[in-house]
Amino acid sequence: MRALYTVIGLILGLAAAAAHATQFNFSYSSSDPQISFQGVLTADFVNGDPSYFEITGISGTRNGAAITGLLPIGTTIVDGYPLDNQMSFNTEFSVYEFNFNGMGFIVGEDRFNLYGGLYEATAEYPDGYLVDYLISEVAVPVPASIALLGLGMVGIAAVRRRA
Repeated sequence: MRALYTVIGLILGLAAAAAHATQFNFSYSSSDPQISFQGVLTADFVNGDPSYFEITGISGTRNGAAITGLLPIGTTIVDGYPLDNQMSFNTEFSVYEFNFNGMGFIVGEDRFNLYGGLYEATAEYPDGYLVDYLISEVAVPVPASIALLGLGMVGIAAVRRRA
């Protein structure tokens, strides 16, 4: 009977871990000007809606230089367009894209704004550069799921030891 509970705990833990995703692999590039970006975005649902996300963290590199931070919501890089650090899933084209005001990040002393589907803008070039991009969801286990999975493993070890 304990083995059955252990297996059920493992299945529930794995299902919960697979269903919860708050990180996204993110990359974009351009040949004119030469831009290469690789990173990870951390995001939370906006108002519980699984198709809208508020970006809460960023890590990675742009042209080999480390990203040093996410700009706060409300920061203005391009006049009149305060960042909202939000993205959504476009069901028509099955892609993630940034909202019109976009999100911002810092590399050294430079500040960048990514918006729409997908442009990179700076204060010096507010019209932005069109870039090719890819955003893909990464399944990240929730701490409770990891704990449940660990508990299941302990149960399996205990059952095996008694057998």
